[in-house]
Amino acid sequence: MYRLANVSLLQCISGNAVQGAEGMLRVGCSTREESMVVPIAKVEGMAHLIPLELGKSWLVNNRIDLETCDALYD
Repeated sequence: MYRLANVSLLQCISGNAVQGAEGMLRVGCSTREESMVVPIAKVEGMAHLIPLELGKSWLVNNRIDLETCDALYD
C-alpha cells in the first residue's frame, strides 16, 4: 500500500507578497495544467483554499484549523 497525494500546482497572482486586508496570498491556475503524484510524507503542511472566483482564483489560508474550517463551511 502506498500513501500518495495528487498535487495540482498553482501560481501566485501579483507576486508572492501578501495582499489585501486579509493578509493572504492570492493564487490561480497555472497557464500549464500541471499536477503530480507525491508521497504524503513529502507534504510539509496544509493550507485551505478560499475561493474568490470559482475554479479560477483562491486565497491561501495556512493559519486556520480544521474545526474552524468545518464551522465556516457547514
